[in-house]
Amino acid sequence: MELKRYKGSLTVEQLIIAHKKTKSNATSLYKEAQLLFENKMYARCYFLLCIANEELGKSIFVVSAIVDLIAGKIDWHKFWKKLRNHKSKTGMIEFFENMFVSSDDNLTPWKELEQRIPTLEELKMANIGVQGVQTR
Repeated sequence: MELKRYKGSLTVEQLIIAHKKTKSNATSLYKEAQLLFENKMYARCYFLLCIANEELGKSIFVVSAIVDLIAGKIDWHKFWKKLRNHKSKTGMIEFFENMFVSSDDNLTPWKELEQRIPTLEELKMANIGVQGVQTR
């Protein structure tokens, strides 16, 4: 059975619910990763932390969509493409971490961050034993 992906528009209310759910998912994944870490299951812990980061990246895309929708200039095709792309979500979190966690003296240029994303994706997949898998 193939699941059909929704590609249509959403309301502000639906986007707010999506934002809350992505934050909740990220929190749950983080708590599960803590349990794995405490039980010395480091590979799966790392994998879940990567997925939690992707949920946070998704949350940022959703907030951005709310702003765009209110402004009356949202591209739903672009939104869904970013929302479903692991590298886009990872890139978003890397960017925000760089901007808000790093010191001004320690900012990494965007091009350098962007070049790290495929490696981060490979590391994530390697930690669940999936190697040599093509990612989008």
